[in-house]
Amino acid sequence: MLTFLWYSIDNMKEVEFQNRNTDTKANNYWDELSDQKMNFNANEELDQKKNSGVIGEKQDDLIEVASRVREAYCGKDKNDFLLSTNETLKVTPDLTTLESKDEDLKYKDNNNYSLSEIEQLKTSDQKSSLSWTKRISENYNKHERSRIDKIKAGFSGYKMRGEAEIKQVSAKPSLFKQATRLVMDKLGIKISGSEERRDREAMHVALVEYHEEKLLREKEWEENKKIKEAQEREREAKKEAQNRIEETQREQKALERDMQDARSDAERKKLDRLKTQRVQEIVEKDLNSRLLKVEDLEAETFFDNPEIQKHIIVFRGSEIPVYDLKGLPFTLLSHTVDYRNSGSPTLDEIGQETYLKVMEDPGVWAERQDKVMKTSGYGTRNKDARGNTISASFWNSKTNIESYKSGKLIYGFEQVSADSIINIFDKDGNTKNMYEKEDAGLSNPNRLDEISRPHAGGQYNEVLLRRYSENGIPKNPDYIITEGTVSEIALKHASFFNIPIININKAVYKEKMKTRGEELLNSIDENNTYLELSQKLEELLSMSELRKKYSFLNTIGRNVDVPTLPNNADVLTERLFEVSKLEQQKRLEFIEGLLENYILDIEQATRENKPAPRPDQVKDLKIQIFDARQLISSYEDVDKYDDIQDSAFNFVKILFKLENGLQTSETIIYDGENYFNREGTIRNDQIEPKELGQEDSSFYRKFEPLARRYFEVYRENRKINNRNL
Repeated sequence: MLTFLWYSIDNMKEVEFQNRNTDTKANNYWDELSDQKMNFNANEELDQKKNSGVIGEKQDDLIEVASRVREAYCGKDKNDFLLSTNETLKVTPDLTTLESKDEDLKYKDNNNYSLSEIEQLKTSDQKSSLSWTKRISENYNKHERSRIDKIKAGFSGYKMRGEAEIKQVSAKPSLFKQATRLVMDKLGIKISGSEERRDREAMHVALVEYHEEKLLREKEWEENKKIKEAQEREREAKKEAQNRIEETQREQKALERDMQDARSDAERKKLDRLKTQRVQEIVEKDLNSRLLKVEDLEAETFFDNPEIQKHIIVFRGSEIPVYDLKGLPFTLLSHTVDYRNSGSPTLDEIGQETYLKVMEDPGVWAERQDKVMKTSGYGTRNKDARGNTISASFWNSKTNIESYKSGKLIYGFEQVSADSIINIFDKDGNTKNMYEKEDAGLSNPNRLDEISRPHAGGQYNEVLLRRYSENGIPKNPDYIITEGTVSEIALKHASFFNIPIININKAVYKEKMKTRGEELLNSIDENNTYLELSQKLEELLSMSELRKKYSFLNTIGRNVDVPTLPNNADVLTERLFEVSKLEQQKRLEFIEGLLENYILDIEQATRENKPAPRPDQVKDLKIQIFDARQLISSYEDVDKYDDIQDSAFNFVKILFKLENGLQTSETIIYDGENYFNREGTIRNDQIEPKELGQEDSSFYRKFEPLARRYFEVYRENRKINNRNL
């Protein structure tokens, strides 16, 4: 059988010589194959059916297949194969697909060709032969593809590529070699050295494809790189263009915004000016309605009011009316001419020379503005300073009888002109002596009520007035104010301006104030609510004499916060001390109830998707919690690091005003039992022994969680408000 195979192959070789003129190569190949044909055991190579009977059948198959290869190569087209009804032999361009069920291989004409008929195939049509040659080559390439792909897959490592470069065989196998390999692979025949050579041939193909693919990838990468670079340049160009557009738009918007801001600023200034003018107008009318007027004094004397007496003093030929006030309620706006003389003034103190001239000559005060402007001191702060303002004080007999500057010469004004009040200050405003028209700064129409109460330290308030009218006429006094004794200098100025003198017996008013204070003190007890107590204290502490002896208990928790009665305290001081402790107790109870109810109100508003309402009974509620360990201050809407606080204790600070009140109430509740050093650790051992024993953190433990809860519900409600916006 094997001999027959070699015979068939020898005939195929002759055909190849005709088609390709490769006699030498073909002979060499077939000689090589002939030399190797005895190097294998046919019985072992064909032992796929695992019995000796099958080997014989396999030999017959080999003979038949060799004949088919011979015939096909000698000129039969693919359509020249015809299988009988019972056979499934299939001849395709891939010779590895030869199969047979009944082993009865036949051509479509049922003619069996002998080996002697090969000669006829040599003269067959060359076109058909070339077609069949092409199919053999194509199917061989397909058959070798898996081998090539496997080798190429290993080229990821440089070592395998290097070995392939050395071992590769660049010569392409001949058509006969391809056909033979296909048949032998189909039959399971292995020839020594053939697989190695095929691997080496495959290495060459794999290397060629690898380098071609590499070059293709590199070319593709370069093209992609160029595309990406072009795209990036395009994006950059678009971005730059967009940036220019956006920059232009921003500049346009900025210009529009600036223009709008300018318009808004102008409108705001206009509105502020109108508001200020309106507030100024309200305050000026309110002031004029309160000020003591000469006609009112005349009316009281006409009705023989015992709290006022009138008499006449003749001075240098002039009759000067003097009204002695002995309890009659009054409200005054005054200017102390010699206020610069208080203390120990130096000779070069601002205005020192000017006030001495006025004291000596009232006509200096009455000079028109155009004349004053020509003086060397106008607009300066030298000893001869002259200006366009008047510093006055607002005070009354009921609440703040001490809220003015005492002196030898005091001017009183029973009214102010329109647009004459520049500003009002709780104390000395440290004002200039020159102000322009636009410098008016009033913003609160209730400013007079705010300054009607005495202040700690007994400082006077300041109402700053314009000295001159639009026509440059100075504001002259309406009366001279004296404090129990009518002096010659008072008479001189009253005579010059042709005005009366109001002489105030302050001792009478102080006694009257003391009596009213005692009435209020006696009405205060445990049954008063905090609001009732606050109203009584509002009036009580408006009396300067009582205010001086009263101490607000604004702090609690530390040892130093424990209230103590001063040594040698009189009865009034002791009574005020008890009131202060009661007020603190009522205030803490009020704050606790206020927060509890306010928390409920905020929670209800949150459930209804509404903003938090204002708390009942109070305004301007502000709460701070300070953590001394972490140096954190917490407020209604924020927690922030706070290393400015110098407190070594945790504390809760609560500020508020009553709805109808003017004074801000401040309460600071300390964690007095715990002392923190700057490292945030408790160091109670750093407290002096004398400071121990009266600390109390119970109020802190009550109010700190309550304040935290308030912050929580407040912030939750704020989130809802922000979402609604």
